[in-house]
Order: sequence, then structure tokens, then C-alpha cells
Amino acid sequence: MWSLLGGSTACSDSSEEVAALKAQVEELQAQVNATSTRAPAVTEAPATTRAPATTTTQARFTAEEEAWIESELSTFVDEAGLGVTKIQARCIMKGFVEARGITGAGELLERVDAELNSGGRLSASDADAFLEPVVACANLVGITRLDIRRTEPSVDASCMVNGLQESQVADWYRTAYVEGEEVALAAMEDWMSSRIPACMATTTQAPTTTSGFKGAWKTSVEQDLMDDSWTTTFRLDAVEPFTDWFNTERQPVLYLRCQEGYMMEVFLYLGEARFADWDGKETHKTSLRYRIGDKPAVSADVPTTPGDRLSETLHRKVAFLDDDVQIIRELRGASRMVFEVDVERGFTEKTQEVLMTFDTRGLEYHLPLLTKHCPGQL
Repeated sequence: MWSLLGGSTACSDSSEEVAALKAQVEELQAQVNATSTRAPAVTEAPATTRAPATTTTQARFTAEEEAWIESELSTFVDEAGLGVTKIQARCIMKGFVEARGITGAGELLERVDAELNSGGRLSASDADAFLEPVVACANLVGITRLDIRRTEPSVDASCMVNGLQESQVADWYRTAYVEGEEVALAAMEDWMSSRIPACMATTTQAPTTTSGFKGAWKTSVEQDLMDDSWTTTFRLDAVEPFTDWFNTERQPVLYLRCQEGYMMEVFLYLGEARFADWDGKETHKTSLRYRIGDKPAVSADVPTTPGDRLSETLHRKVAFLDDDVQIIRELRGASRMVFEVDVERGFTEKTQEVLMTFDTRGLEYHLPLLTKHCPGQL
């Protein structure tokens, strides 16, 4: 499990990337200068007794710092699917810059990278400085669960981490960095060994889908009165709801939809919870991962209700997957689809990682309805 945060922290310093970074900084600065010439936004705001917004609009980070953060996201984003999303990586990098500035953050990452890649150990101060933003932004219990799922498929990973605290996992990482991996693994063994007998995953296969098995899918078909086109929608509730940061139960829903006879869509609804999105851009996106059946997990940055595809009331509560037709094809015969998403946690930059499972059996029974109204798409 230590490979996630060790050996992946090298900072880029090639001349081409430096030139690109400078160009990005200049472009951001030009945008900031252009924005400063516009009329203050407070002239359009409703009357209020608060002080004008112009007194509190100082950016948390400079344009140069924002550009550096974006350029170094690959330091923590794990393209191999080990558990850190772009949203979490951005939060981590912001924590480094906020505490140490660009120079200090770069130096810390270089020291950590050099020590861990050479098999050395970190000083206690460097380990604490490195782990502080990681613990604040990433879901270490979730990373541990994913690691168990990859390395020990015969064990129920969710059962293994049930009751495990973020602080305990953080202590394991700190021990690995300061005292060595063997010491940390011994500490982990104390927790894990007693849980293995009760958490052995069942080897029983899910029932084979038959032609008459409908599963939990719900279908609807509507015809447009103006152009006679059809909209066919398949809806599937997650096996279990999740409880958000406000202690409210949310029911995720997976949708497959065909509009106007050709427009296929696959999207995930969070049940009134919001996908985490800190970019502050007009075209909102979120990072998520999904897995269909036994196929490898896929990481994706996807839009959260762009434009007018759905009502504004669903803004950032729905995520559209890009490879819609391919996803539907892969769902044929698959017994489940699992999502791992970051959910907004109140009004902070911290996120809640949510794992949701959909029992997709029975889709083949309903697919003829979809192909009837979307011919040639599948």
C-alpha cells in the first residue's frame, strides 16, 4: 500500500514544461487583469447589510500558485487507479502551497521522492508535513480497501476495513515512512489478522441471467407529440443508499437513456447529493471511477449536468459518462456496476468518498426495447 504515496512525487523541471508553465501563468494573469476592469459584481447582488463583496474577493492563491498546482496534479493523481482522484490531488497540492508556498512545497516533495525512491526513510518532520494535507484530502480507509481488493481478492475488502479510522491508517503510513515498511506492516497485521476469518469473500457466483429474468430495472417510454420521436429510459437504484455528511440518506440511481432515436446517454444521479467540483469553471466536471463486472476499473473526468440537458435543479447532482454505447454493451451479461465518487461535504473543500453498487442483472431482457427506439446504436 505504500506505493501509492511513495515513489510518485517527482516534480517536473524540464525546460519545455517550465516554459509552458510560464505561459500559463501569463495567460491567467491577463485574465485576472481583464476581470479587474469590470464593474464590481456587488452592483448586481440583492440588497444586503453585509460589507461589499469587493472587500473580500482576494483570491486564496495567486495565479502563479494556481498554475503550479495544476501542473503538479500528476504528482498525486493515480492513473493506474490506486485511489487518489484529481479533486483530492488538487486539495493535497493546495494544502502544500498554503503551508509552504511553491518553493517550500517543491522542496518537500523532492526530499520525499528522493528518500522513498532510494529506500531511505523520512524525518519525522517531513513525514508529518507530507501526510498532513494527504490525510485532510484523501480517503485513506478507501485507499486501504482498494489495495486489499486488488491484492487479496478472496477477502471481502469492505468487511476488512469496517471500523478502521483514518487516523489509524495515517499512523501506518507515518510508521512506514519514519521507521520502515516492515514495522508498519507488523502494525497492520495486528489489525488485519483477526478479521480475515470473518471476512473471507464468498466464492458463490451470482445467478446466471436468463431470458426471462427482468432484474431490478424500471423502464419507461415516451413519444414526443411534436416530432413523434421516442425517449426510452432505463432506471436502476443502487443496492444500498448512502448517508451523506449531513446524516441524510441518499439513493443513487443509474440511468440508461435514448432520445430522439439516436442519442444514447448513461448517467449517474446522486439522490440530491452533489458531486465534488472545485474547479469553479462554467463547465463543471468531477472525477470518478467505475467498474463493470470483472473488467478493470476505469477512471474518468465527467461533466455534471452541462448546459440544459436536465433541469437546473439537478445541477452537479448528475454525472454523464462519455463512453455511453460501449458501457451499455459491456453491461450485457454483467452482474454489477460499481462506482466510486467524491461527494461534496458541506461548503468545504473536503470530500466524502462514496462506493455504490448496482445489480445490473436482467438488462438483456429489456435491451430490445432500447434497440427498438434507438436502432443501430448497440
